[in-house]
Amino acid sequence: MLKVVKKSGVIEEYDPKKVYNTIIRAGGSVEIAKQITEEVSKKAYDGIHTSEILKIIKSSLRKMHIGLNARYDLKNALYRLGPTGFPFENFISALINFQGYTTKIRQFIKGRCVVHEIDVIGELNTGGDVKRIMIEAKFRNEDEGYVGLKEAMYTYARFLDISEGSLRGLCDRFDEAWLVCNGKASDEAVQYSSCRGVKLITWNYPPNESLRDMIHKFNAYPITVLTTLSRDLLSRLIDSNIILVKDLKQFKVEDFSKRFKIKKSSAAKIMQEVDATLSF
Repeated sequence: MLKVVKKSGVIEEYDPKKVYNTIIRAGGSVEIAKQITEEVSKKAYDGIHTSEILKIIKSSLRKMHIGLNARYDLKNALYRLGPTGFPFENFISALINFQGYTTKIRQFIKGRCVVHEIDVIGELNTGGDVKRIMIEAKFRNEDEGYVGLKEAMYTYARFLDISEGSLRGLCDRFDEAWLVCNGKASDEAVQYSSCRGVKLITWNYPPNESLRDMIHKFNAYPITVLTTLSRDLLSRLIDSNIILVKDLKQFKVEDFSKRFKIKKSSAAKIMQEVDATLSF
């Protein structure tokens, strides 16, 4: 059996089902998933790195479907929201809007002991009552990778201080604390969050309700999935609070070209990729 070397250095057996499932998850058809899985299996060799497998998949997808090609590299697209955490906070705010929440970002809330800066506050009208959540958005780059027990305990401690502050009339009541990360979570973080009632959401947790699952479910892809954006344009879009691919649907080619001072032909290619990415 062929061995695959992961980015972490861990070695595992090559499993074609993993390739197949990732393509299906991104919205690919059974036919496309089978075709690309066969292509990868033909080119794979003992000791191949996962980065090489990704290159094979992306090369095939570029020829088949530009939208699927954009959606497929979602994990790395989230990394490209860095290096600061602010765009990720904006992205999380936009993402939970799809769940019916109205949101505010980077708000200062007075707890019993100290004032806290909350990354994202979400409010959901539940029929006369308002459910209010505080979200700690932890951006991780490729090297850091995960949230641990410290972040889970820190989130809960802030929630307790704010809850005690609300009982003293210092701030509004908060019903839940969420810890959201684009990386993974340690077993201790999962265990502690579950015990304390902190809603933990990471790249692949919880099953069927992970960050990855939410993005696919709501078609809420960050603009960093797009391959037609230059670094300069990407930066200007984020500065203009344009975070989702869906946000670009408001523009016609000519308007987009004029506003961001790019060639009309470049704007047309970008809009073509936008339409293809959202066509599933």
